[in-house]
Amino acid sequence: MERTKRLLDSILSLDWVLRGKSFLMAAITLTTILIISGVVFVAVSNVGPFYGREIFAPTQTIQTIAEFIVIAAYYALGLTGLIVYYYAATGRLSDRAAGYATLAASILILFATVGLISGFTAKI
Repeated sequence: MERTKRLLDSILSLDWVLRGKSFLMAAITLTTILIISGVVFVAVSNVGPFYGREIFAPTQTIQTIAEFIVIAAYYALGLTGLIVYYYAATGRLSDRAAGYATLAASILILFATVGLISGFTAKI
């Protein structure tokens, strides 16, 4: 009986919600990145993995599976850079580590930006 009472107390206290909050946020973020990248279009359309020998199809009306994966990776890199900026700015790191984190975040965001711009120009 005591064991059941402790189980009910732990369920009703909602501590498990607070522990699972970071997992829920990561799942929502991943889902958002996939939807923005075009998983819905790739799932409902009859698209191929590549456009001939190219990753990016040269038109705005077609998206290949490889293009979806590349765009999702660039979005994830950019988001990772923003998260690293956040950790560097909140003071959770030492001054030296914050400097390195800022440099790494800048490189991640720059790489993601250049990749997205080059992908967009390949489609024009």
